[in-house]
Amino acid sequence: MKYFQKLPKVLTTDKKGVSKLYTNIMARASIMDDLFNTPLLFYSYDIQNDDTPEIVAEKFYGNSYRYWIVLLSNNIIDPQWDWPLNSEVFNKYISDKYQDFDPYTTIYEYQKIITKYDSLSQTTDVEKQVIDQNTFDYLTESTTEYTFPSTTTTVSITKNSKTYFEYELEKNEAKRNIKLLKKEYAPQIENELKRLMEQ
Repeated sequence: MKYFQKLPKVLTTDKKGVSKLYTNIMARASIMDDLFNTPLLFYSYDIQNDDTPEIVAEKFYGNSYRYWIVLLSNNIIDPQWDWPLNSEVFNKYISDKYQDFDPYTTIYEYQKIITKYDSLSQTTDVEKQVIDQNTFDYLTESTTEYTFPSTTTTVSITKNSKTYFEYELEKNEAKRNIKLLKKEYAPQIENELKRLMEQ
């Protein structure tokens, strides 16, 4: 199903007084909230470097026109910026954005990282705190073990400096993991969209 063909039409008049029928691309439908909030109906997928919503839809649904299901499942409104940039576009973005300084060496932020490991539950909690450069310079990295009757907790303190490039890369990579609605539910979603858009 071609998504834009199912969107409602709106009649508008241009500056010359001529009436024209346009597709209302701003129309949104709240489709089956219960379905999209059920984790068992989805696969987890890591977007590959050259993937586009259309390519992912072709891979998983056998139809590139089902790209809108990929976007809708992940609440992606702007596929240009909410979708991860491939390496070529990302490098151009960095080059265009950071012309006044070197993003590969200029520090974006300093971090104090507190890692706690509990031996009983075998869980690790990581807390990152933004600190200033002076605190970073004098911060001593350490590991301390605390013994309690039922467990032992190990607390490690480390530090990290993040460049502007690393900051941008981290933001871009965070967009890679998406959820994909299982293929057998795609026709149901299409039918629901048709019904809602025809109301």
